[in-house]
Amino acid sequence: MRIAVPVKSGVLAGEFRTTREFLIVEVDPFSGEEIEKTVAFPPSRSTVSLAEWLYCKGIHVIICCDMAHHTQAELLASGIEVFVGAPQRPADELVAMFLRAMPRESVNV
Repeated sequence: MRIAVPVKSGVLAGEFRTTREFLIVEVDPFSGEEIEKTVAFPPSRSTVSLAEWLYCKGIHVIICCDMAHHTQAELLASGIEVFVGAPQRPADELVAMFLRAMPRESVNV
Protein backbone atom coordinates (compact mmCIF):
# COMPACT_ATOMS: atom_id res chain seq x y z
CA MET A 1 0.00 0.00 0.00
CA ARG A 2 1.32 3.46 -0.90
CA ILE A 3 0.39 6.46 1.23
CA ALA A 4 0.98 10.05 0.09
CA VAL A 5 1.14 13.11 2.32
CA PRO A 6 1.48 16.63 0.88
CA VAL A 7 4.34 18.23 2.81
CA LYS A 8 6.28 21.42 3.30
CA SER A 9 9.52 21.03 5.26
CA GLY A 10 8.45 17.56 6.41
CA VAL A 11 5.17 18.76 7.92
CA LEU A 12 1.68 18.28 6.46
CA ALA A 13 1.06 21.14 4.02
CA GLY A 14 -2.06 23.20 4.60
CA GLU A 15 -3.01 23.64 0.93
CA PHE A 16 -3.32 20.44 -1.12
CA ARG A 17 -3.64 21.96 -4.61
CA THR A 18 -0.49 24.07 -4.40
CA THR A 19 1.72 21.45 -2.77
CA ARG A 20 5.02 20.98 -4.57
CA GLU A 21 6.26 18.04 -2.51
CA PHE A 22 4.78 14.73 -1.35
CA LEU A 23 6.08 12.20 1.12
CA ILE A 24 5.27 8.76 -0.29
CA VAL A 25 5.46 5.84 2.11
CA GLU A 26 5.13 2.27 0.92
CA VAL A 27 3.79 0.04 3.67
CA ASP A 28 3.11 -3.67 3.96
CA PRO A 29 -0.71 -3.64 4.29
CA PHE A 30 -0.77 -6.68 6.54
CA SER A 31 2.04 -5.95 8.99
CA GLY A 32 1.95 -2.15 8.75
CA GLU A 33 5.73 -2.11 8.40
CA GLU A 34 7.33 0.60 6.32
CA ILE A 35 9.00 -0.77 3.17
CA GLU A 36 10.18 2.43 1.50
CA LYS A 37 9.93 6.19 1.96
CA THR A 38 10.53 8.75 -0.80
CA VAL A 39 9.85 12.40 -1.51
CA ALA A 40 8.30 13.12 -4.90
CA PHE A 41 7.66 16.34 -6.77
CA PRO A 42 4.57 16.56 -9.02
CA PRO A 43 4.91 17.99 -12.52
CA SER A 44 3.42 21.29 -13.56
CA ARG A 45 -0.40 21.28 -13.37
CA SER A 46 -0.51 22.18 -17.06
CA THR A 47 0.95 18.80 -18.05
CA VAL A 48 -1.06 16.42 -15.85
CA SER A 49 -3.65 16.63 -13.06
CA LEU A 50 -2.50 15.95 -9.52
CA ALA A 51 -4.96 13.04 -9.26
CA GLU A 52 -3.58 11.49 -12.44
CA TRP A 53 0.00 11.90 -11.23
CA LEU A 54 -0.79 10.31 -7.85
CA TYR A 55 -2.63 7.45 -9.56
CA CYS A 56 0.38 6.85 -11.84
CA LYS A 57 2.59 6.78 -8.72
CA GLY A 58 0.47 3.89 -7.41
CA ILE A 59 -0.94 5.82 -4.46
CA HIS A 60 -3.74 4.12 -2.50
CA VAL A 61 -4.27 6.66 0.29
CA ILE A 62 -3.90 10.44 0.67
CA ILE A 63 -3.68 12.04 4.12
CA CYS A 64 -4.28 15.79 3.97
CA CYS A 65 -5.36 18.84 5.91
CA ASP A 66 -7.94 20.27 3.53
CA MET A 67 -9.12 19.55 0.01
CA ALA A 68 -11.78 20.88 -2.36
CA HIS A 69 -14.75 18.58 -2.99
CA HIS A 70 -14.07 18.33 -6.74
CA THR A 71 -10.47 17.28 -6.03
CA GLN A 72 -11.68 14.64 -3.57
CA ALA A 73 -14.12 13.36 -6.20
CA GLU A 74 -11.37 13.15 -8.82
CA LEU A 75 -9.10 11.20 -6.46
CA LEU A 76 -11.90 8.87 -5.35
CA ALA A 77 -12.81 8.23 -9.00
CA SER A 78 -9.17 7.19 -9.51
CA GLY A 79 -9.49 4.67 -6.67
CA ILE A 80 -7.50 6.70 -4.16
CA GLU A 81 -8.86 6.91 -0.59
CA VAL A 82 -8.82 10.43 0.83
CA PHE A 83 -8.50 11.26 4.53
CA VAL A 84 -9.14 14.97 5.11
CA GLY A 85 -8.80 16.92 8.35
CA ALA A 86 -5.39 15.79 9.55
CA PRO A 87 -3.54 18.20 11.83
CA GLN A 88 -0.41 19.97 10.58
CA ARG A 89 2.10 17.62 12.14
CA PRO A 90 5.20 15.85 10.83
CA ALA A 91 4.20 13.60 7.93
CA ASP A 92 5.88 10.52 9.45
CA GLU A 93 3.79 10.97 12.58
CA LEU A 94 0.56 11.18 10.54
CA VAL A 95 1.39 8.02 8.59
CA ALA A 96 2.12 6.19 11.87
CA MET A 97 -1.21 7.39 13.33
CA PHE A 98 -3.06 6.23 10.22
CA LEU A 99 -1.43 2.80 10.32
CA ARG A 100 -2.24 2.32 14.02
CA ALA A 101 -5.91 3.07 13.29
CA MET A 102 -6.13 0.92 10.13
CA PRO A 103 -7.71 -2.53 10.52
CA ARG A 104 -5.27 -4.92 8.85
CA GLU A 105 -7.80 -7.55 7.77
CA SER A 106 -9.92 -5.16 5.69
CA VAL A 107 -7.16 -3.81 3.45
CA ASN A 108 -7.80 -4.26 -0.27
CA VAL A 109 -4.81 -3.40 -2.43
